[in-house]
Amino acid sequence: MELKLKNFIPEGKCLFVKVHIIDGETQDFGPYDLEDLKRLYNEKRIDGNAFVFNVSLGSWRVLADFVDFQEVFGDKPPEVTSMQRRVMTRKELEAPAMLINEENRFNVSTVDLSMLALKITYSSIDYEFDLDESFELQIKHPRFESEKFKVKVLRLFDSSGEEGSLTLRFMDLSKSQKNALSSFIHF
Repeated sequence: MELKLKNFIPEGKCLFVKVHIIDGETQDFGPYDLEDLKRLYNEKRIDGNAFVFNVSLGSWRVLADFVDFQEVFGDKPPEVTSMQRRVMTRKELEAPAMLINEENRFNVSTVDLSMLALKITYSSIDYEFDLDESFELQIKHPRFESEKFKVKVLRLFDSSGEEGSLTLRFMDLSKSQKNALSSFIHF
C-alpha cells in the first residue's frame, strides 16, 4: 500500500505526531488534519523525521516515507536512518497483565509494544478509562515478572461489544525497566 498524506484529507483531524525523542521521552501531539501538518512543517515545529500515526496505519510512520511528501511540503524528504525507523517499530507481545489504580485491578492482555507505549486489550470490564489516567502495570511474562511499570492512558480505542483496547505510555522508566524492555525493542 502506497502511503499518501492526501488520503487523510476526507478524515479531517485524524493524524497524531510524535517528536523529540530525548532520554527515552517523546512528545505526542494531535489530532491534526493535513493543513495543520503543513503549518507545523512551515513553522519548523516538525520535520520529515517526525512520526505520524493514524489508526488505519497500524503503527507510527516516518513522515518522510509518505510518497507525496514533496508535493505536500514542497521539499524533498530527508533520508531516514535505520535507527530512526526502529525506534517506533511495534513488536508483538502477547501476555496477560494486571492494570492497577488506587481503587481497581483489571485483568488485561498486552498486544504489542513500542519504545514508549504498550497496547492492551480487555473484555468484560465495566469501567470508563480516561486519557492521562495513571496506573501501575504488571506484565505476566518471564522477562517482566519483577517489574511494576508506571503508565498513563495515551489513547482510547473504540470498543466493540464487551471488548476494548487502550494504548498506555510508559512513564519514568528505571534502568532495570529499560533493560527488560530492550529484549523486545531498541532503546
